[in-house]
Amino acid sequence: RQLDLEIWNAVFPEDANPIQPVRSFTGSLDAAMTLVPEGWFGALPINRRCDAWLRASNESPSIYGRGKTPATALCSTALRARAALLSLAA
Repeated sequence: RQLDLEIWNAVFPEDANPIQPVRSFTGSLDAAMTLVPEGWFGALPINRRCDAWLRASNESPSIYGRGKTPATALCSTALRARAALLSLAA
């Protein structure tokens, strides 16, 4: 899928355009979990809405995301968390 490839290229630029198929970040919770920054934790509530939140510590603010499926909710939230880390590092 094109979106999964674009996510791969953004998160893993050193392995951009891999020969092997990339993980289905938007179709698999297991694959989406690999996008969560190391040490972060959160929740993916089971309800009609597909929401997720992540945070780096109990004292840090939560980052929220939403998707049409649990996998896309976690994927979008993990990408927002990664973007927050990059902005802090800049």
